[in-house]
Amino acid sequence: MILAIYIYLSILFFLPLCGTLTWANRNKSLVACLIIGLISILVGLRYNVGTDWDNYVEYYEYVGTLGIDWLFDTDMEPLYFCLNWFLNSLALPYHFLFMLIMALHLGLLYKSLSNYRFLLSLGLFLYVTFLFTTSLNIQRQTLSFCIFFFSLRYLLRGESLKYYVCILFAIGFHYSSIVLLFAYFLRFNIFRFLNNRLIVLCLYILSFFVFNYLLDFIYFFFEMFISNDKYIRNLSALGNANMDVSSGLGILLYYIIDLVLIVFSSKLSIIYKKYGYEILFRIFVCGILLSNIFGVDVFLSRVPFALENLRFLLLSFLLYYLLYSRVLFNRLLAYFLLIISVGMYIVGILHGNSGCSPFQFGC
Repeated sequence: MILAIYIYLSILFFLPLCGTLTWANRNKSLVACLIIGLISILVGLRYNVGTDWDNYVEYYEYVGTLGIDWLFDTDMEPLYFCLNWFLNSLALPYHFLFMLIMALHLGLLYKSLSNYRFLLSLGLFLYVTFLFTTSLNIQRQTLSFCIFFFSLRYLLRGESLKYYVCILFAIGFHYSSIVLLFAYFLRFNIFRFLNNRLIVLCLYILSFFVFNYLLDFIYFFFEMFISNDKYIRNLSALGNANMDVSSGLGILLYYIIDLVLIVFSSKLSIIYKKYGYEILFRIFVCGILLSNIFGVDVFLSRVPFALENLRFLLLSFLLYYLLYSRVLFNRLLAYFLLIISVGMYIVGILHGNSGCSPFQFGC
């Protein structure tokens, strides 16, 4: 456990430092590659860390027995299959798969946050506290999320073709990203009602009570579009299988953060208008509403993953505003939110959330 705490706190320190160093360094790409590379190697060498670690290793070894023609017969997402097959064909150990996926996802994260240079260090810091340990378990979906995160630049600029090309890549790593095909339309004014705090608060409360009423419709909708055998098996457990959740307090703290973001949304939409905050908030709102509706259902909880996890970005905007505010309450609120974020990260490590601890290395 001591090793896990040391490693994860080091990552919490060095990844945001990457943002600070590259801000004032002419060789920013070299510095970023060095830090991201070292973290990727460190995490890639893990052994039995992450709830699905053994499944990833078994699949990697299994793909080595197949030909590339199995691409059209496998249940696994095509790009993930190709990545496994390519590395395996080079006779590389599974560690290289973990290293490459971590490097890709952190590289995309860094490149995406570079669009908000003033938020780079803070954004990397919050990403680690909210999502890093999770990424060791659901690495396919986390990589898919980072591709979506990168594609937001095209969504905000209205470059639909580039956006959809990115989303096709995201789908290639995790089929849940299909929902992101619809996210592009949230940039249109017809969805401006999602920037109304009162409406969003009402929808937020209502979203906790509608799952059972929507279950039949959800089943019918997904049944029309899902043909993958693995997801059909998941669909059969719809409404009957829940994920284990480690802490009711942790869930409550997420709700508090969401409510604070809703309360400050109008103010931040004005301040950060040129950064597309208004549209980012709409996407986030759809994510948290779907997350509340689906709860901890094993299958459906994956659907809003990319949408709701923009939380760390919106919280970065909020904290930047609060920390530089002259109002004492705002600064105290910022410290409170930072303490919550770091506290949940540390408690998650101690409880071994997503199988992130104890941390160990192995062959």
